[in-house]
Amino acid sequence: VGVRTDGIEGREHRIGGSTRVDRQVIAALPVADRNFASLTALSPMSGTQLSLGGMRWTSTDIRIDGLQSRNMLRAGEANGGPALIPLDAVREFEVNTATFDVSHGRQGGGQIAAATRFGSNVTAGGVFTSYRNQDLAAGTDFQGRTRDARQARVQQTGFSAGGPIVRDVAHFFAAYERQDSNEPLFNGDVSTSQAQLAAGINRDSLARVLDVLGRLYGTSAGPKQLGRLDRKPVSQSALVRVD
Repeated sequence: VGVRTDGIEGREHRIGGSTRVDRQVIAALPVADRNFASLTALSPMSGTQLSLGGMRWTSTDIRIDGLQSRNMLRAGEANGGPALIPLDAVREFEVNTATFDVSHGRQGGGQIAAATRFGSNVTAGGVFTSYRNQDLAAGTDFQGRTRDARQARVQQTGFSAGGPIVRDVAHFFAAYERQDSNEPLFNGDVSTSQAQLAAGINRDSLARVLDVLGRLYGTSAGPKQLGRLDRKPVSQSALVRVD
C-alpha cells in the first residue's frame, strides 16, 4: 500500500488496497452525473462499471452508513443510473479491495463504503446549479453528427443545509438534488456513414431486418424505432438526517 500526500489540509490518502476519498476531494473534483460512485475511478483497482480488483461489477458491494445498498434483482448493480443519494450528502467513502474481514459479505472484488454528512453546532449550507447543452460541445462528434443532430440540455440544481436543533444535543442535515434533461437516446442510428461503421451495420441491411420483423412478427411500423428518440427524464434524490 503506497501513501501520498496531496496537500488537501495535509491529509493522507491511501492508494492501493484501500482508497479513501474525503469531503474535500469530493467537493474539489467535477462529477458530471453527481454520483459519488463515479469517483471510484480514483482507485487504481477500479475497472469499468464499478468493477474492482479485476472481478465482475456484480461482485462489488456498496454500503451507505453500514447498510447494504445493492440491487438484488441484478446480483448487485447499484448507483448505475440516477444518483442514489445527493453528492452533497456524502461525507467520505472508501474503495476497499482485499482488505475487508470475514464480517463483510456479498463481495468478490471489493467494497465501496460511504458515510453521510451530519450536522454540527455550526449552521451551514449551500446552493448550486449547473447547465450544459449542445452549444458547449464540439461542432461534430466522432460519428460526424452536427450539433443540430444531437441537441441536448441538462440542468442540475440542489441545496444542502445543516446545523443544531438543540446545541450539543441534537443536530440535522438535509440535502436535495434534481436533474432535468432532454438528452435524446440514439438507437440504431445509421444516419451517417460514420454512424453505420460505429453500429456495424449498413442502412439497407437494417431496413431489411425491420421489414422482416414487420411482415413475419407483426412489429408495429407506426412508432419511431430507430435514430434519435426524444425523452425528458427527471432524476431527484434527497437525504435528511437527525443525530
